[in-house]
Amino acid sequence: MEPLSFISDMLRPRSVAVIGASARLGSRGFHIWRAVSASSGIVNIWPVNPKYKYVGETRCYATVDAIPAQIDLAVVAVERRRFPEVIRSLAKKKPRFVLFAPQEEGLLSDKSEIAELLDQAHTLGMRVVGPNSIGFMMPHLGINASYWPKLPSPGNIAVAAHSGMVATSLVDQMQATGLGFACVVDVGLEMDIRLADLVDSFAADRSVRVIALHVEALRDPRRFYSAVRAASELKPIVILHAGGEAGFAADRIASARFDCDAGEDAAFEALCRQAGAIRVKRFEDFCAAVAAFASARRSNGRRTAVIANNAGFAGIAAEAAANNHLLIEGFSTKTTAQLHALRPLARVPNNPLVLGPSATPEQIRDSLEIVLQDPSIDNVLVALAPGPMASCDPTFELLAQSSIKTVKPVAAAWISEQLTASVRQQIASVPDSKLIATRSLEDAATGLGMLVRRNATNNAKRLPFEATRWRLAPEALATLRAICTEALAEGRHTLNALETASFLSAAGFTTVPCRLVRTLEEALDAAAALHYPVALKTVALGMTRRTEAGLVFLHIAGREELTEAWAKLADNLVQGAPLAQPEGILVEKMLDHGPEREFRMSIRYDAVLGPVIEYAAAGLFGRFKGNACSAIPPLPLPEALSLVSSIESAQALDAFRGLPPVNRLLMALALCRLSDLAEALPAIREIRLEPVVPFESQISVLDGSISLYDAPLAPERGFPHLVVEAAPIEDVEPFEPKPGQRFVVRALLEEDFERLKQFIAALSDKSYYLRFHSSVRISDERIAAFCRLDYSREGAWVATETDEHGSERFCAVARWHITEESQTAEFGVVVRDDRQRLGLARRLMHKIETEALEAGQTTLVGYVLNGNAAMDGLMSALGFTIGKAPEHMGSEVNRWSKPLAASGTPIMAP
Repeated sequence: MEPLSFISDMLRPRSVAVIGASARLGSRGFHIWRAVSASSGIVNIWPVNPKYKYVGETRCYATVDAIPAQIDLAVVAVERRRFPEVIRSLAKKKPRFVLFAPQEEGLLSDKSEIAELLDQAHTLGMRVVGPNSIGFMMPHLGINASYWPKLPSPGNIAVAAHSGMVATSLVDQMQATGLGFACVVDVGLEMDIRLADLVDSFAADRSVRVIALHVEALRDPRRFYSAVRAASELKPIVILHAGGEAGFAADRIASARFDCDAGEDAAFEALCRQAGAIRVKRFEDFCAAVAAFASARRSNGRRTAVIANNAGFAGIAAEAAANNHLLIEGFSTKTTAQLHALRPLARVPNNPLVLGPSATPEQIRDSLEIVLQDPSIDNVLVALAPGPMASCDPTFELLAQSSIKTVKPVAAAWISEQLTASVRQQIASVPDSKLIATRSLEDAATGLGMLVRRNATNNAKRLPFEATRWRLAPEALATLRAICTEALAEGRHTLNALETASFLSAAGFTTVPCRLVRTLEEALDAAAALHYPVALKTVALGMTRRTEAGLVFLHIAGREELTEAWAKLADNLVQGAPLAQPEGILVEKMLDHGPEREFRMSIRYDAVLGPVIEYAAAGLFGRFKGNACSAIPPLPLPEALSLVSSIESAQALDAFRGLPPVNRLLMALALCRLSDLAEALPAIREIRLEPVVPFESQISVLDGSISLYDAPLAPERGFPHLVVEAAPIEDVEPFEPKPGQRFVVRALLEEDFERLKQFIAALSDKSYYLRFHSSVRISDERIAAFCRLDYSREGAWVATETDEHGSERFCAVARWHITEESQTAEFGVVVRDDRQRLGLARRLMHKIETEALEAGQTTLVGYVLNGNAAMDGLMSALGFTIGKAPEHMGSEVNRWSKPLAASGTPIMAP
């Protein structure tokens, strides 16, 4: 993570040189110079072009060296072939940032050429925006270092885009409804300064309410995920990414521009969802979501009221609301009575509320305010259609005024291009308007739906964990790695049937009884031992689609059927797969189940995001749209539970046709097991379990295949094979400060909520106050958040012991996380009162120092209250230096800091 001050300095240059500034209309140098020269927030501006003595009324310099002062930002708007020459010309001035904005016909695409430019710039200490960027804008500061001729209105929207045209189109759309921007950045090819850097900066910027990102490809998926996840805890993030039906077209665009794949759409969707962002595929949805979140309103539920001046559009609005999973339910008795008194009509007011084309602006406003007072309504959608008796002016001004008085979201659509100018003027007359205004009913409903979706996501994150997930034991991992090692040693990258069964059994999956046979006699004996009915399946390495080839026979009820099936299978093998090298025939016990309860669980490899967990309906049902979903490991149990219920076939898990309901937790735990395998075994290329059949008390795997590739069988530190860093669950250290007193140091995990809660509750008031600097006990939601770690930017370790009942108890907890300061991490540590002075804090400090250093941090800091003598003594003993804490913390807090050195002696407990 870059220090936030670095991005802030880039976006707030005091002095700008435009190299290639031009008076020639149509050139990029002309457009950029026009924007820069009109920027009130830039103190010094210098055009550089040997062809001119003046550009407009500003003196033009022939060379960069002739500029009389230091340069913060150099904007390069010359032909691509001159880029190396320009970089060399900056050697003396050495601006901190260089923005490459070449002419359209000279866009950079050659990877080696770009790498050479970056190397030259970094050698001189310069950072690069782009290349192929058309710049950035900071409207509230009056800074425009871009191709755009005019700054948009200041506001609370921050945009970072791979395409400048997507960004400017969003600006145009939002300006039409009176919304403004805090920052707009075109990152171009994102070769140096990344989207993740900007997301971190936007997250810390209090003027930013919503972050809008346009993503064509992921340069650094882990950093992107980590930044988006951290920012989404603070403010909504909307990501526009073409995919799904775009298919290979998206890959071609990404390959041509970024020299990388776009990745699988389902995997990208999963990454955004797990990071807490809202992902959209359509530009219209992008605009609707950004407008909704810019309103600074939160939705507390799905219950939505529709108010319209026309019955036809009331119905259309209701359908649009339903398409976005909003509920249209009746008003309360009190609301109904107030609406009837306001506008007595023959019909009783109901939801949707049709006021009629003759309703005055004041009646529409008053109706809205009555509905907003109804406790059974969470959101309001207003549909206003033009007509000879309908008046738009000043309806939207009144609606905007009403939107300020409520905390509930209000969306309004005017459904007429001719009214756009009037609507914009009306909304602009209400500076603090919170109205979500769109020209389309569908967009208005989409915006409200996005608010509801984010609210549901945030509420789910706050919930503590109610169940404990299953983890792979060290003995099981050893068995799994031994199976894979044997196969790879023989030059095989696919496990055979018996190896697959052993692997799945060691991983905790329930498999059906089976035997591998090679003759009919062996098959008859195996079937008799397993008891009919049985299935016959041909086993051959690398063979797929066995059912279509006639190499699988199911529901064999007796010896005669088995003999007949054996003959047909042998014939089909010769006719349909003459080149196959079968290892034998698998005789399996048939389990009684229906096809509607067959599912597929798998690990597959994505070229961009690595291992991906897939959950889908099996067989014919799996081919229907909406019957498959994906997730990125590591997979938290709540996410797994959500996955189980997200596909259309999830309805089959409920009780129906005499079948008992399925325990969805078991299905979720099975997905978590797959996630554990993806984390622990980088050599896994694919695991495909199909069909997986849920029963009332167990999940059975009827068939499976496992393929490997040449990679380590144990993860490297930091889990580089994953896009999301996992918890180091295998890093477990026994610790005995005294004979017979045994502790274990391990990582804090998501399922540790109850143990952490009990640990914090057991702290004395004094210990609690010294650690948390407050006497107010933290909520369950905060404790749950402590357990949900992003290990690429934070970590937590615990010292545990086992009590007389065999239960694990926490004795000490230490945590570190990165800060806004450059390469600086902050720590906290606390020890249970009855386990102090045993060296536990020292031991945990060693772990977090090592981990923070490996994460690229160079300084570790902690804030300790005056009077905490034990902590002051520990800090001094560990080589920390005391200093003054920031003013906002007060004079009673001291700042202890220590430089982290890779060559330093490890800190060990005495």
